[in-house]
Amino acid sequence: MPPSFSGKKSGRQDFEPASENPEVIIDKELTEKIKTATDQKLPKDLQQVIDRWPELPEHIKAAIKALCKL
Repeated sequence: MPPSFSGKKSGRQDFEPASENPEVIIDKELTEKIKTATDQKLPKDLQQVIDRWPELPEHIKAAIKALCKL
């Protein structure tokens, strides 16, 4: 697993191993970016994909990411 770093007030960073699967972290980050990136109304079909993203099988998520070149 890749390391994660947490900064402290002194500016020092401590090494801590990541506790989650990197793909799960990316999916969470991607979902959050999509939700917060725009205040405008998304097309209905895109919103449906976003809403169902956590429930999609990994091979479907991978196919969508490949199609979007992510």
